[in-house]
Amino acid sequence: MKIFTVCFQYPDRKEYKLLLEVFRQSVKYYMPDVEFVSIEPIPPPYEKDRIAGFLDNTFKLSFWLDFFKKTDDTIIFADCDLLCMRPAYHAFDPDFDIAYTAIKPPYKAKLNGGILMTKPTAAAWRFLNELQEINNLMFQDIDFHEQWRIQKKYAGMNQAALGCVIETGIHGAKIHKYMTQEWNAIDRDLPYIHDGTVFVHFKSRLREWVLKNYPPQGICLKPMKEWYRMRDMTRKAD
Repeated sequence: MKIFTVCFQYPDRKEYKLLLEVFRQSVKYYMPDVEFVSIEPIPPPYEKDRIAGFLDNTFKLSFWLDFFKKTDDTIIFADCDLLCMRPAYHAFDPDFDIAYTAIKPPYKAKLNGGILMTKPTAAAWRFLNELQEINNLMFQDIDFHEQWRIQKKYAGMNQAALGCVIETGIHGAKIHKYMTQEWNAIDRDLPYIHDGTVFVHFKSRLREWVLKNYPPQGICLKPMKEWYRMRDMTRKAD
């Protein structure tokens, strides 16, 4: 198993470098035999009338496909702002080509694209190619993108493309649905985090709380405490 992540080098977003190093440390701590691969490319040039994050995510998919072609191993494609809370070896036990993480209702978004798991199969390769094609079309065709981003409740760029491919794709891949509270926990999952939670996604409020050292009272503090522990381990290693 390999974990692959992309962290763009934005000069005004230095906190992502810290988030990446904490993620790397947590994987090393819980799964020392897993290869953690990260790349830190220069961000793509900004394009007028499109959100910069949409462009980043569009370019990110090309790096995913390049990496998939170079290995015959199982891969967890992950955003760089995650934290590993326990070993993830059982991620590939079910029979699938592609696995993604769905969000527990009643949250309006249906999935989070911070984690995508692939097995080294021809069907997984077809799925990723179709995902990239749909993503590129959505980036160029704003109306098409909005149909899936807003009406279908798939926020973002990769997530809208992923939702479209899952619902309408012709790739023939076996798709498995995990839930975010176990495999890609976001801020809204805090009440549902348990001992089986593998990854926590430090996006949105979670990122703000942990970087500014003021997690509010009355919430599950375990992910924050673990993030601080891994941050301190990273600093000692330096």
